Amino acid sequence: MGDGTLERPCKSFVARALLPASIFVVYFVLLVVLQASTGAWNAPFNAYPDEPSHFIGSVMVRDYLASGKLISPIDFARHYYEHYPYFAVGYWPPLFYLITGFWFLIAGVGRMQALMISALAAAGSAWLVFTLVRKRAGAAAGFCAGFMLLCLPEVQRWASAVMVDEMVLFFSLGAAALTVCWLERPTVWNGALCGLCCCCAIMTKYSGLYVAVVPLAALLAYRRFHLLRKPGCLIQPGVLTLGVGIWAIWTWELAWKGLPESREGSLLMRLAQAPGAVFHLFPAVLGVTVAAGLLGLILKRRAWGPDLTVICLLSLGAIGFIVVSPVGLDEPRYLLPVAASLIVLGFAGWASWLAPLSRQTRRRALSALGAVLAAAAATHLGDFRRPASEPISAVVQAIAGNPAWAGKRIMVAPDFEGPLIAEFAAQAHHRPAHELLRPSKVLARSDWFGNDYRCWFRTPGEVRDSLSRIGTAVVVWHAPRNGERQQHARLLEEMLANNPHVWKQSASFEQEAGRRSWFIYAYEPKAPAR
Repeated sequence: MGDGTLERPCKSFVARALLPASIFVVYFVLLVVLQASTGAWNAPFNAYPDEPSHFIGSVMVRDYLASGKLISPIDFARHYYEHYPYFAVGYWPPLFYLITGFWFLIAGVGRMQALMISALAAAGSAWLVFTLVRKRAGAAAGFCAGFMLLCLPEVQRWASAVMVDEMVLFFSLGAAALTVCWLERPTVWNGALCGLCCCCAIMTKYSGLYVAVVPLAALLAYRRFHLLRKPGCLIQPGVLTLGVGIWAIWTWELAWKGLPESREGSLLMRLAQAPGAVFHLFPAVLGVTVAAGLLGLILKRRAWGPDLTVICLLSLGAIGFIVVSPVGLDEPRYLLPVAASLIVLGFAGWASWLAPLSRQTRRRALSALGAVLAAAAATHLGDFRRPASEPISAVVQAIAGNPAWAGKRIMVAPDFEGPLIAEFAAQAHHRPAHELLRPSKVLARSDWFGNDYRCWFRTPGEVRDSLSRIGTAVVVWHAPRNGERQQHARLLEEMLANNPHVWKQSASFEQEAGRRSWFIYAYEPKAPAR
C-alpha cells in the first residue's frame, strides 16, 4: 500500500473536483460578506433605473409559477401590471427572471434573496477566470486572478444590485470556456453545450448577442474548416434558433422600442475611446500589470493557443458591440467581459515573459505576482459607488401596515416610482396587495426612456379632481433637494399644498438628520353637511 497507487487518485480528485469547488465557495462567501457589510441587503432599489424592473419582473414570474394558472401568461402579466406597473419582460429576454423567479419559490421574495443570484453569477465568473488562468499559470495564480476580478469596483457594484449584467458576464465567459473545449474536442456534446451557453448569454440580455459569433470566429481563425461539416458545429445554430429565434420574433417590436436612433460620436471616435474606457475599470496598479502582460503576448506569438484566441475574440466582440451599438461608453458594465478577458490574457502574458524559467520556478513566480496583485486589489473591496440612502422601506411599511389602505390605490412619488413599487412587491405577503399608480403614466405620458413627454393636466385642481375620480387613497411625496421636477410633479405638489383639508399629511420621514423630505398624504374628504 506504500506504492502511492491510492495517493495519486486522491490527489487527482482534489485537483479536479474538490479544489475548484472550494474556490467557487470562497468567491461566493466573499461576495455575500461584501453585500452584507456594505448594506446592499437593506438598500433601496435605486442602484440604477433598471433595478426595480428586474426585481418586479422576477417576482411576477414567481407569482405566475405559484398561481398554477399557466395557460395565459399574457393575461396574468397584464393583470399584474395593473398593480405593480414597473416591469418590462419582453423588452428584456426572460432568462434572468426565470432563474430568479424559481429561486424566489424556494427562498422567498426579498432583496437579499435576489442578490444571491447576483453573487452566484459573479462568483461563477471569477471561477471561470480561475479555470482559464490555471491552465497556464497554475492554481494559485488562477485563484488570485479570480479574486482580482471580484475586487474591481464595477464588478462589486453590480454584484450588490439586482441587475442582469453579472449573469451576462458569467454566460459570456462560460461560452468562451466551452468554445475552447469544443475546439479541443469537437464532439456533439461539447458543441451543444457551447451553443446552449451562447443562447443563455443572449437570453439574459441582448448585449450578449456577439457571443454567438465567437465559436465560428475561432474556428475560422484556426482554419479548421472541416469542423463546419461536423455535427458539433451544425448543432450550435440549431440551439440558438430554438432558444433565441422564437423569443426574438415574438418580442421583436418590444426589443427595439425606445432605443436611441443614433450613436454619440463616430465609429472611429468611439473605437479610439474604447481602450481608455476598458482600462478605467482597473485600479492603476492592476491596469499597469495587466498591460505589461498583454505586451508579453504581443511580443511572443508562440504563446498563443486556442484558449487565448477565444478569449481575445470575446473581448473584441464586446468592444465591437459597444462601439457599433447606441449604448454609451459611459456604461462600463457592458465592458465587464473585456475586463475579465484582459485579466486572463494578462496572466498568460506574464507566463510567456517567464517562459525561460523552469516550470516549478515559473509557477512560483506567477503565484507571487498573483499574491501581490490580489493584495493590491483587496484594498478596493467595498470601494464602489453605492446608491443614496432613502427611507423607502419605512414609507412602504407604514402604508402596508395600515389595514385601512389594503387593496387601495396608492400613488407613488414621481421621482422614485420604480424603487417604491419594487419595495411594495418585496414587502407584500399576499400579492397583489395594492393597486399602485405611477404619476408619469396617470398624470402624463412618455415612452420607456422618458421621451415624447406630455402632461395631461394644466392646473392643480384638475389633478385633484382626477385623483378623486379614480379613487386614489394615498399619495407618497418626496421633496427633492434640487427642486427640479417635471410639470405633472409640480402640479401634484401644488395640489397637495392647496388642499390640506382633503389630502391630510399622515406621516413624514427623515432622509437626512433634521430634514424631512418623505411624506404620506391620505385622502379624507369632508363629510357632506346635513
